[in-house]
Formats: sequence, structure tokens, C-alpha cells
Amino acid sequence: MTTPTLRIGGGTDGGDAAVPAPIPPDDPEAWYAPDVRAQYESAPGVVATIRERDGGRFSYDAREPPLSPA
Repeated sequence: MTTPTLRIGGGTDGGDAAVPAPIPPDDPEAWYAPDVRAQYESAPGVVATIRERDGGRFSYDAREPPLSPA
């Protein structure tokens, strides 16, 4: 079984540049969001994110869809 990768042309060595497939945020190898511990979609378009802060504290953020123009 091969590992899925994203290929982007125009690498500096003349070949394609490989980008690894995304992994879950709580994986210790996650490079894109090291402080994210969990994400949940509580309702369509509403995403709650739990992040670990200094001292073992956690913060909770909610991203809601923008209101449509009136």
C-alpha cells in the first residue's frame, strides 16, 4: 500500500514536490496544527475547535458560517 501524497509541479530540483497527506490534529506527527486536540462539527457549518494552551489549559473556539447579505 502506498502513502497518498499531493504532487506540486515546479520543484527547485526540476521534479515534483511531494506534500504528505493530512493526519488527524491529535497525532503527535501533525505539523500543521500542533496545539489542536479536537474538532467537531456541532451543526452544519459550525465547527468547534479545542486547543491546548500553556500550563495544560485548554481553549474552545467556535467558527460559524457568515450571515448571508440582507
